[in-house]
Amino acid sequence: MSQFNCPAITTMERTKGANLFVLDVVRQKSLTGGPSITVRMCVVVGKRLQLFYWKNRNFFELREDLAVPDYPKAISWCKETLCLAFKTEYCLLNLLTGDQEELFTTSKQGEPLITRVSIDMFALVQDKKSILVSTDRNLEMKAVFWNEIPTALVYDEPYLIAICGKGVEIRTVAPKLQIDCFPLAGAKLISTTKRGHVYIASGNSIWCLKSCPVETQIESFLKEKHFELALSLANLWDELPDERCKQVAHIQKLYAFNLFCNKNFDGAMNIFSKLETDASHVIGLFPDLLPADFRNKLEYPGALPELQGIDLEKGLLALTKFLIQARRNLLGDSKFKLQTISSTVALGEGNSTIRTKNQLLQIIDTTLLKCYLQTNESLVESLLRLKDNYCHLEETERALKRHGKLKELLIMYRTRGLHNQALHLLQRENNKVRIIQYLQHLGREHMDLILEFSKPVLLENPNEGLKIFIEDIQEVESLPRPRVYDFFLNNFIPLVILYLEHIIHVWGDKTPMFHNALINQYRERICNSTTDQSSKEQLQLKLVQFLQTSQYYTAEHVLLHFPYVGKIFFLTCFLQLFQMYFLLNFSNFQACMKNEPFSTNA
Repeated sequence: MSQFNCPAITTMERTKGANLFVLDVVRQKSLTGGPSITVRMCVVVGKRLQLFYWKNRNFFELREDLAVPDYPKAISWCKETLCLAFKTEYCLLNLLTGDQEELFTTSKQGEPLITRVSIDMFALVQDKKSILVSTDRNLEMKAVFWNEIPTALVYDEPYLIAICGKGVEIRTVAPKLQIDCFPLAGAKLISTTKRGHVYIASGNSIWCLKSCPVETQIESFLKEKHFELALSLANLWDELPDERCKQVAHIQKLYAFNLFCNKNFDGAMNIFSKLETDASHVIGLFPDLLPADFRNKLEYPGALPELQGIDLEKGLLALTKFLIQARRNLLGDSKFKLQTISSTVALGEGNSTIRTKNQLLQIIDTTLLKCYLQTNESLVESLLRLKDNYCHLEETERALKRHGKLKELLIMYRTRGLHNQALHLLQRENNKVRIIQYLQHLGREHMDLILEFSKPVLLENPNEGLKIFIEDIQEVESLPRPRVYDFFLNNFIPLVILYLEHIIHVWGDKTPMFHNALINQYRERICNSTTDQSSKEQLQLKLVQFLQTSQYYTAEHVLLHFPYVGKIFFLTCFLQLFQMYFLLNFSNFQACMKNEPFSTNA
């Protein structure tokens, strides 16, 4: 070899009798950022495998020799795994543990062949097919089929190139395509040195197969819609990183769009999500989710498929997952904390992207709601109850009304603070029960609305309407009681006593004003000529009991509302109550009450 300027660097005496060897070359960056190359070699000597590593221009033993059950016919190396071909079978050998695992039989005709396809995968020839096997011992269930049994095989990403019979075949793994096939008489050996250059030798000739420029191959594959192959080539493209990234993103967008058109919705949405594609452009792929004027402005790489039935449902479910992830990114990612967005990707070349965070969130949430209405109605409420819900008001109203979702529409109004619209809607529906429930939970800050919308309910059913003001609910208890009292006093006098009795006896209100008012209401109802005798007796009993038990009314204030004779009696009564002794001048009190006596029971 010295005559070709290849002087010997070192000689390894231990490898005498070797019939095979394989190199494992790993290129990576060192800790200082410079290139680092690790070279290991396995030499087959009979039934033993000798392992070495390269350092300081020499090979040193990597570990003790490994014994194998037969003479290897072919060998390849990926990571910490050797793939060996014996006369009748293939096996994997783990260099860390020394474990060997049988795979399957070799070809019935011809010699066994192994070639490395990637950093963790081999291609093993078995008759007219090459089976892919990964280093973790999983059969990929992928096979490349040849027209004839290969006699030599190499991999030049993304192509498997084999000498078959009297010619050369070039195929791809995924998808399984025959790229080329041509005769080459006498070809026996095949090897590759660098990407895009494959050397083939016969007994007296050497040929070099040189691939077309990568951009030409990419363009050809894109026309034929072989996007995975185009992506493989784009990642190998010797261009500036920015240009390469743009090309990869462009191919991925076309690939995702093609998956969508072929109704592989999950695959398409996964790619859109990884690309951070503008959500409005993805939504526009579906019918009736965006406003017509907005959707008509969007451009796509091709015609959109017509989706209906089960296909539409599957598509919407996949879109829902995409939108949830996009929403999570917008709300949680630190780079989206600003109100403007700069990193979303346009799906069509002529499309402009949404730049405002709130606008994009509004589109996402409104579309999520429409998706839920068509696929899973139970999730509509949970979306509308979110504090950070951005659903577009008018669009959401139309969608909910179209699907007859009154309850969900009320939830949206409540979360947006649009109580007036909610209550008007309930009035149109004539749903008194829900009006009462809605008013009970508004709270004191919406007192004007409570009084306004409680009137029709009180007029129609006073007892039910009264629940708006006396139900044992925190918001109801916190209502301003003086204002409620004035409201009843001016509009619904028959309910005043019921309201005062509730806040005093049930809620334990100790305000003297309410205690005084209840005494006066008892007195006025007793003195009212329209009050029947039975009711008067009940009111008289209540008045006496209240005078005995209440400690919060103001005696001098109450006395002002009784006639003169009554004042003397009332003062006497007031004084006697403190001594737990009660004397009653019944005839004087009868005169006081204008010939409307208390019952003798009182």
